[in-house]
Amino acid sequence: MIERKNKTICGHGVPAIVSTVKKTMTTMEDEDDCESFEWIDKEQYKPRANYVIRGLVSANEGLEKEVAKLKKRAEEINEAEKKIAELKMDIRG
Repeated sequence: MIERKNKTICGHGVPAIVSTVKKTMTTMEDEDDCESFEWIDKEQYKPRANYVIRGLVSANEGLEKEVAKLKKRAEEINEAEKKIAELKMDIRG
């Protein structure tokens, strides 16, 4: 397929039908359809997809670090609560 003036043209010189597909795709059988097929987003969206993925990975790493800090803080609080409970027992005893 050839892209001209933001229109995708098939190998027969006819404007191609541009469709959005999901992960799985069924074959469309139509007598008028050209049998040629090509992903048009391979260059168009790849840099953007990579940018988004890198951002998500970075955000995930940041969240994982934050979760680790919160878990450590929760452990510190639990230890402090145990010490408080022991001190209360000592005072009462």
